[in-house]
Amino acid sequence: SDNGGSITTQDWIRVCGHEKLIVCITANDTVPYGDIFEIKASIHNIWYRQLSNITVTLTLPTTLSTLEPLTKSIGDLSEGENSTVNWTVNANELGEYEYKVFAEDETGKYNATDGGGVIVYEEGPI
Repeated sequence: SDNGGSITTQDWIRVCGHEKLIVCITANDTVPYGDIFEIKASIHNIWYRQLSNITVTLTLPTTLSTLEPLTKSIGDLSEGENSTVNWTVNANELGEYEYKVFAEDETGKYNATDGGGVIVYEEGPI
């Protein structure tokens, strides 16, 4: 229905009420060629209910690799609860690369993504 362009409280809740999970990545943004670095993803349930069977997936370019599973399960997160997932990544090739971390509950309805980037550089004499 048309309410003359004003936003009602009900509209505000409907528009903003979709975010139930937050993903926040922390990692080094520069890494020497051949080194390893850690990507850490903090998953936050900001909803007032438990979210069940949450999986967290790291998407890497083919030039970066890890020996760990790209998808990890963190189980259930209660209201307001947080969990952290880590991956150790190999800096296999020089360049600038982007990666993403995606988290979702068992229904796939509640999900979140965060992205990051890393520059893999060649160490040399100063």
